[in-house]
Amino acid sequence: MQARNLVPILLLSYASPVLAQTVVPLNPTEMVSAHNVERQRLGLPSLVWSTRLQSLAQEWADLEAARDPYPPFAPDHRPNRNDILSRQGLPGYVGENNYVQDPGGEGPSAVRYWISEKVWYNHAKDTGYSFDTPPGAGCSAPQPGNSCGHFTQVVWRVTEKVGCGAAKSLDGSFYLVCDYWPEGTRPY
Repeated sequence: MQARNLVPILLLSYASPVLAQTVVPLNPTEMVSAHNVERQRLGLPSLVWSTRLQSLAQEWADLEAARDPYPPFAPDHRPNRNDILSRQGLPGYVGENNYVQDPGGEGPSAVRYWISEKVWYNHAKDTGYSFDTPPGAGCSAPQPGNSCGHFTQVVWRVTEKVGCGAAKSLDGSFYLVCDYWPEGTRPY
């Protein structure tokens, strides 16, 4: 009799990693403001919120949080971002920043973390973003694992729109993804 009562509980436990991952609500005004503080300091046009980019970012944040084992899954960029919006009428590359914090986290503090990479960035030495010169053109970040790419993503001059999505994994790790359009090749 007791074994029959355990079966539904075991099945629910087995399925729980996908069910337990949760969307974290973000305040679009706070997220845009966190980006625009630095952009305004550099004399760049302000970004505006895009629900289309928010939807794409949320989809990726959900996927990353759902596949998170403990310790946190190292976030990765969405593959094939070069034409993802062309199917929706916006041509070009989608820039992307990813962030994970274990446990907890919140959106604006993640953006401030990305902006903090500016200490390693030298605009005068930046010849354009390049994957050929890790950690990126104009960047003197110590290796391994550091870069300026999150900072430069925030301050691309031509970028007009941002949308972000966030999710928590089973263990409470906070995943944030922000997508940017259009792409840029050189910050401010």
